Amino acid sequence: MKDLKETHAATVITVNPGCQMQMSIGIQREGAAKRIKSMHLVLILAEACGLH
Repeated sequence: MKDLKETHAATVITVNPGCQMQMSIGIQREGAAKRIKSMHLVLILAEACGLH
């Protein structure tokens, strides 16, 4: 989480569902959920294709 916060990234994209869950939990525990989100690559692709 320290490295993530230093990047000032707004979104973390993962391809592994377990990693995505761990990142989401870490972001919440750090109190950064309002400025950083964790998303799976499939959700990014679905959004880009206009799928909901």
